[in-house]
Amino acid sequence: MKVVNFAFLTYNIESNVQDARLYVYDLTGRQVKSYEIQDRGQGALTVKAYELEAGTYIYTLIVDNREIDSKKMILTK
Repeated sequence: MKVVNFAFLTYNIESNVQDARLYVYDLTGRQVKSYEIQDRGQGALTVKAYELEAGTYIYTLIVDNREIDSKKMILTK
């Protein structure tokens, strides 16, 4: 995913989930952002380009302390 101004990161979280978070890491593995996801079901989280430096990031969805999925995001400015 290439990001210029913002990115919509979509998710689908089951209704019985207690805790859902999305973490953004740089390529050194340092966590640079975290988002708590309050809504259940299908949704989207907006990442604003001005919150991060230009570069490549990995974002990971954690649900009830389990890693569900990770994807790459390229941010350009």
